[in-house]
Amino acid sequence: MRMRKFVRCKGWFAWLGTLMLSVMLLQGECIALPDLVGRSRADYLNDRHTLWEAHFHPMVSSSLSAIAYRQYNYETTLGYRSSLARWLHKHLALVYLNAGMTQPCKLRPSTIRANSGLLSRPTLRYQARDVEEALNELKSSTCPVLREFECHPVYEQRRLLDVEYELRPTAEFVRQVVAANRRQKDGKLTLSSP
Repeated sequence: MRMRKFVRCKGWFAWLGTLMLSVMLLQGECIALPDLVGRSRADYLNDRHTLWEAHFHPMVSSSLSAIAYRQYNYETTLGYRSSLARWLHKHLALVYLNAGMTQPCKLRPSTIRANSGLLSRPTLRYQARDVEEALNELKSSTCPVLREFECHPVYEQRRLLDVEYELRPTAEFVRQVVAANRRQKDGKLTLSSP
């Protein structure tokens, strides 16, 4: 059992070592883990808790040190059945910075399709149905993100052009977003102070 886990981890780390991060910089793309080393048997016998040693790319390390990334409840996200619901939760946590009980967030399937690539159905009607299923999952999960949502179809004559969703978050999600904003602000302040 332990050997199978070790082999699985070894393959995962080998894949992770070749992972490319697309970073919008002058350099273009960078490797996420430039230094990934498997420990030797002698090193393992000295320290049985460490099998691999990895060093992140300097840009990733500086982002982690500066808390320049957006934090959200990843454990809740893993509980969703659909990948679209997972993406919507992450998108709301990353983009909806001014979350409040009285400030709804507006989304359209066309925006979701362009940003996520998860809506592959041929017609807008089916795409809107997929989005509504994912929103219902966000609403009815064990730790709900949405209190309610409204659907506003946009028609031109009798043809459906787009659908606009007005999302209203729960108080718990608003607390999580406010706490993430505070952690990010505090991290920047501690780094800028001498």
